[in-house]
Amino acid sequence: MDLTCGTCPLHSTYSAITKSCVCDSGYILNLGLCTSACNGYEEWVNGTCQCRTGYYLIGYSCGICPPTQMYNKIYRICHTACKTNEVWDAAIRACRCLPGYYLVGGICSICDPKTQIYDQKNQCCVCKDGYKKVSGQGCNGVCTPVCAVNEDWIQGRCVCKPGYYLINNYCTQCPTGQFYDVYQRVCRIQCGSNQLYNFNTGKCDCAQGFYIVKGICSKCQSGETYDAYKQECAIMGMCQSNNEFYSTTTQTCVCLPQYVRIQGVCTNCPPGYYYDSFSDKCRCKPGFIEEGGFCNPICPSDQNYVNGKCQCNNGVALYDGKCIAPPIMCPVNSHLDTQTNCCVCNAGFSVIGGKCSSYQYCGLNGYLKYGQCYCNPGFYSINGACRPCGANQGFNGVSCECYLGFMIDTNGNCVQSNFQPTCYAN
Repeated sequence: MDLTCGTCPLHSTYSAITKSCVCDSGYILNLGLCTSACNGYEEWVNGTCQCRTGYYLIGYSCGICPPTQMYNKIYRICHTACKTNEVWDAAIRACRCLPGYYLVGGICSICDPKTQIYDQKNQCCVCKDGYKKVSGQGCNGVCTPVCAVNEDWIQGRCVCKPGYYLINNYCTQCPTGQFYDVYQRVCRIQCGSNQLYNFNTGKCDCAQGFYIVKGICSKCQSGETYDAYKQECAIMGMCQSNNEFYSTTTQTCVCLPQYVRIQGVCTNCPPGYYYDSFSDKCRCKPGFIEEGGFCNPICPSDQNYVNGKCQCNNGVALYDGKCIAPPIMCPVNSHLDTQTNCCVCNAGFSVIGGKCSSYQYCGLNGYLKYGQCYCNPGFYSINGACRPCGANQGFNGVSCECYLGFMIDTNGNCVQSNFQPTCYAN
């Protein structure tokens, strides 16, 4: 036994019991020297290494978070702060949308429950049937009704609400005291007894054989002729029909005010016709064509005749004689899905940041979610790739490091430190 006297190394004290130098509290023996058990970010408190003020336990060692990240005490990691309507999800180690919110164009948003539904495949709020977006608005656009005021969307087209009628290209109600004439597509007054509606004047005239006598449509007695100026029946020269009267002023038979003389006969044009004085004939009104003795509309029910041609109601464009909505213009790298009537990304592209971009490859040990790459369980993002930590190692949020009580050997492996204290002689 060497009984030579000597001094203990720095940060150690001689123990008479073990007759050896023992490292002071907070120090451990390493290669014959007593070195601090804690690193520069730690301090020795109550027998353990604890993080200094301003530092956090990240993984298995103390450190500070990058300026753009925040510290999560529960999971002992640094991560980017979640945006509005997001929450940190430890399972995927990323921020995700709060319940009830959806990722729309890279932002957690709520689809309008009245006008929109969420398309999870394309991460977009799409319009419900009967609503549309202005071209170019994209996923965050507002859905507005396809139909105008006083219209409902029924079976793929706009129709007037109950009690409203298509008049002059707009769905309107008839004024009080009038009703809608489905044949002429106009609101008109209801005629009384012995009266007929005159579509040319918009007034009620006495029916054929009836005349205004004391404000009421009545018939003249046999042998009487109606005097339109005096509005009374009188015995006068006989005219060829009850639609005319003998005028004592002109000494001729004159048509009653509600009639015109057409080819020598006092009469009216049928509904839908008008009197053409140049040809002395009844002709169809503009927008109507004569078929089988009736004037029928040239345009379908969803179109009006304007300036010599048919035009769609409500400003919808006319294609091949049919009223259809204008084609939807999709952004670059996308096309129109005919089933959903929405723009979807082309093959090889996906929604990243609200746009159709080339598909991201996340490596063998990663996967793409919400437009970002994430590592599979047991793998960690190190230098841009998903890698596992070795034996006796843990991930500190940036890289892999040895657990406490282990050190890196010359081969780069984490091995347990088993050095014995040594006493030096003089």
